[in-house]
Amino acid sequence: MEFEVSAELVGIYLEDAREHLALLDAALLRLEREGHDAEGIAALLGPLHTLKGNSGMMGFTGVKDYVHRLEEVFARARDGALALDAAALDALLEGATTLRQAVEAACAAGGETVDLGPGRAALGALLDRTAPPAPGASP
Repeated sequence: MEFEVSAELVGIYLEDAREHLALLDAALLRLEREGHDAEGIAALLGPLHTLKGNSGMMGFTGVKDYVHRLEEVFARARDGALALDAAALDALLEGATTLRQAVEAACAAGGETVDLGPGRAALGALLDRTAPPAPGASP
């Protein structure tokens, strides 16, 4: 038995996702202009966590998995284990655009149509540049 999501719920999800994605864009642009801001990065983790959970509830596992990986990148950047240099920010900005396209397309089609695998791999490459978080560090 497959779970069917109402058009009303899709609309609520999409409106909420757009707000979270706008926060992501604003944070990335601020990081690009002003450099590392641990407090700003930490403030972004809540909206990303909400987007991840909502995407999972909608059945958009590709989006959920991508956002989970994005949370890991920002947690390491917040903790100083990952420098968000120009190349990293370019990858994150490109990934944010692809994520937005994936969310919009999934809502329009009633299921995921954009492959976020390459984006997850790019985030994985960023994570490979870091040391794993210290035991007991918050994610």
